[in-house]
Amino acid sequence: MVASIGPFASGDNIRRVPGEMNFRTALFTFDEALSELTYKLDQDVVRKAIKIFEANQQLQGPVILKKL
Repeated sequence: MVASIGPFASGDNIRRVPGEMNFRTALFTFDEALSELTYKLDQDVVRKAIKIFEANQQLQGPVILKKL
């Protein structure tokens, strides 16, 4: 499974904050995402999110991702 944070659609009225353009969008496996993070607190948040995702997978079965 991969984690992703990406840009909004170009027509969305989004207010940008200073420095936002310094961030990059990328796809990572869970392990890669953890290794990319610098701060322990950020890693802990991602670990919790992974545990929640995996617990949800056990309850609902596999997620089928569709191309939009």
